[in-house]
Amino acid sequence: MTGKRIVTDRSDEKTPPHCVPGPQFGILPEVPQHPSGSCCPATSADQPPRPVSKRIAFQKQRLLGDTPSTVGPVPRLNTRLTTQDRWGGLKVRLGVGRNRYAVEPGLYAVGQPDEQAPVLVTANYKLSLDALRQELTHLNAWILVLDTNGVNVWCAAGKGTFATEELIHRLHVSRLAEVVTHRRLVLPQLGASGVTGHEIQRRTGFRIIWGPIRARDLVRFLENPKRVDPSM
Repeated sequence: MTGKRIVTDRSDEKTPPHCVPGPQFGILPEVPQHPSGSCCPATSADQPPRPVSKRIAFQKQRLLGDTPSTVGPVPRLNTRLTTQDRWGGLKVRLGVGRNRYAVEPGLYAVGQPDEQAPVLVTANYKLSLDALRQELTHLNAWILVLDTNGVNVWCAAGKGTFATEELIHRLHVSRLAEVVTHRRLVLPQLGASGVTGHEIQRRTGFRIIWGPIRARDLVRFLENPKRVDPSM
């Protein structure tokens, strides 16, 4: 024993299973503050974000064909979850394949959206997308899926993948400015710690609107976003 303090390198530790909260399209009334040892620490300023998830085998989506747009056909999602979707979600909640449950990032449609339809932004963690799309049965909308390495919105915002640069990149790649005539993006509040709204507007012209806490309140929120019910 020399009396010297031994510093253990914890950089290779895996993210604890409790890091992935349930799929929600919002946040708690306040964004939790994470200590350095928590499951979702904020990315250090001198530490670059992790690379996008090109190495992940994306889960196949059951599509309902394509929706026409000014930049070409856009894949149209089914708003009804299939038995396979529910079975896959159950396995992931039990820890089976949790790190491989990602969908391909990009622009999707639900219903028959036009150039005035709302644009909803989420992560490419399949449970996050499933939680969102199943609430949009009677809505025509565009869904912009960011590449978060298959991580849910909350943790991805802390890790720097649900972030300003990825959103700007996805806006350019999808050519969303040519698809819609308005300049509004509805983001889940759980991603607020990762996205700088004024920077998005300065560089792309799109304005960020923070949606309700729960996905089930989203349609009601979109009907009158300027008058938010306290229960949201």
